[in-house]
Amino acid sequence: MKRIAHISDLHFGRADPAVVDGLAADLSEFAPDVCVVTGDLTQRARPDQFERARRFLGELPFPKLVVPGNHDIAPLWQPLRRISAPFRLYKHHIAELLDSVFIDDEVLVVGLCTVRPLRWKEGGIYRRQLAWTEAMVRDHPRHFHVLAAHHPLVRDELHVVDALDRMGVELMLTGHVHRSYSAPLSRQLGRSHSVLVAGASTATSTRLRGQPNGYNRIALDRARVELDLRVWDGQRFVSQSTASYLRSSEGWLTS
Repeated sequence: MKRIAHISDLHFGRADPAVVDGLAADLSEFAPDVCVVTGDLTQRARPDQFERARRFLGELPFPKLVVPGNHDIAPLWQPLRRISAPFRLYKHHIAELLDSVFIDDEVLVVGLCTVRPLRWKEGGIYRRQLAWTEAMVRDHPRHFHVLAAHHPLVRDELHVVDALDRMGVELMLTGHVHRSYSAPLSRQLGRSHSVLVAGASTATSTRLRGQPNGYNRIALDRARVELDLRVWDGQRFVSQSTASYLRSSEGWLTS
């Protein structure tokens, strides 16, 4: 089975150094095929915070796919920079491309930037991003198809849900809400969809929202997805819970 580490909301500038070191050690022990980072690398999009995030990611000895979060753009109190060059520091320190892709022999991960500079926290997916994702999926029909984005889907984005289901995206990874969870979209939205969604808590920030620091270890193949939630216990990352899903003609079912 292929292995994916899903981390999110690092928030360098408000990150706990002990948790940062513990996360690096736990990720290295897991040795994933790819580490997917779903945004909010920084707390205030400052150069030193981006540099700390860049160093952390650069020391991880495996491929990474990174997308920005709403904390990674010029803040609202810098309106000219937020309008004219909102991603300048992210592009300089992290990645020039806001939408990205990882492909190996079995897995396709498409990363989409859902940050909208004219909004406060809310995000969205453009139709051109959906068209690009569909083209990537179509070009790799035998791969397991994963979509990574900072913002979770919401009920008023059913056209996006329909598009992902139609094109054959099987797993969506998100962050933003600092909450770990996994479920088929059918359970969240009350509709029949084959997409499985998994959210990650904040990996290293002190900005906790009722859950400890955590991340997802994911193992998958064409028929099965297994998620191991790793949480910080004060000294190290340990397994808190696991969830397994099997593919069926009706979508993903809890096994």
